[in-house]
Amino acid sequence: MAVLDRCAELAPEDLRRAIVATAEVLVEYGEGDRPIPFDLLDMPPSAAVHVLAADFAPVGVEVLAVRRLLEDPKTAKGLALYVVSRLRGHPLVRDLVEHRYTDELHSGLEHSLEHSLEHSCVSLVVLAIRVNRVQAGSHGCEFRSQTDEMKALVSSLTREQH
Repeated sequence: MAVLDRCAELAPEDLRRAIVATAEVLVEYGEGDRPIPFDLLDMPPSAAVHVLAADFAPVGVEVLAVRRLLEDPKTAKGLALYVVSRLRGHPLVRDLVEHRYTDELHSGLEHSLEHSLEHSCVSLVVLAIRVNRVQAGSHGCEFRSQTDEMKALVSSLTREQH
């Protein structure tokens, strides 16, 4: 069973690895309407969220509201698990993440443990809002509708905060 199928039951350390592997795949192979900062995974969560200002401005959601939402570790983790559940339906993404996760797990490197689980979750949520296509060589998959769903979900959650 692929790691993306098991995320909800993984120990926190393994979940962090799986989320980082997913985020790394989206950074490396992802495309969007707006550029994806190459250093997004190393940005502090508040700076990563700020990348979304232009994405939420047209729908009237302030980036500070999104930041407040994602500052809650439980919310950030829940949204990241939602992203994973949606991405696992794409065979290309599943395979890329599985390879990345397995390589990191067996390499002995603790690369994916540089940041907390919460930090990694925020990065993945930001990427899920920004990336609407993954292209690896001649293989690609679109998930523009999922990107729109994530924007709508985050928008509705920020409105519920008030």
